[in-house]
Parts: sequence; structure tokens; C-alpha cells
Amino acid sequence: MAAKEKDLEKAEQIHQSLVESLKKEVSDKTERLSALEKEIESLKGESQQRVQGLQEQLAQGDQKIQNLEREAEQLRQTLSTSEAGKGAATEEASGLKGQLQESKTLLQTLSQEMAAKEKELEELKKKHQSLVRQLKEILKNVAE
Repeated sequence: MAAKEKDLEKAEQIHQSLVESLKKEVSDKTERLSALEKEIESLKGESQQRVQGLQEQLAQGDQKIQNLEREAEQLRQTLSTSEAGKGAATEEASGLKGQLQESKTLLQTLSQEMAAKEKELEELKKKHQSLVRQLKEILKNVAE
């Protein structure tokens, strides 16, 4: 029986050793699980912060897009107004060109009339000088 007791004692020691080994393994795995849970919580916090940062960047991007769309609309309106003004200016320029042409024609006509009047004035001066000479001649003859 002593052999049985020895075998039983040896089996109990092996059992005890296995229990201790399993306890250590459970303890190690529990520590590792706890560390992983802490790391997961840390990663969750970081990812939440990152998501929040990205959401803020997205909101800022949306705001910039809205601002740019408003600016683009204002530029389109300005361009439309400018084009309308350009059309009116083109019409006005066309009208002014017509007036300028009329003024040139009138100026040319007046220049021709003035040239004719200057010629007529020269002829009148010559007639006047001729009459003055004739009058002097007559006065000279009368005085003699």
C-alpha cells in the first residue's frame, strides 16, 4: 500500500503542480486581458477624439464650401450686371459714334461754308479796294 500511497502522493503533487500552473496561466491571461481592455479603452478614446476632430474638419470644410458657393453666386451676379452694363455701354457707344459722325459731317459742311465765305470776303475786299481807288481817283479829278 505504500506504493499506492506514494503513487497517490505523486499524483497529488502532479495535480497540485498542474493546478498551480493553471492558476498562474489564468492569472497571466487575466492580466493580459486587463491590459488589452485598458488598451481598447485608450484606443476608443483616441478614436473618438479623432472622429470628433474629423467631424470638426468636415464641418469647417462644409462652411468653406458654403462660403465659396456664396462668393461664386455673388461673382455670377456681378458678371451678369457687368454684362448688362456692357450691353448698355455698347449701345451708348454706338449712339455716341453716330453723334460723332454727324458732328464730323456738320464740321465738314461748316468748314466748306467758311471757306466759301472767306473766298467771298476776299472778293469783297478786292471790290472794296477797287471802289476806294475809284473814289480817290474821282475825288482827285474833282479837286483839280
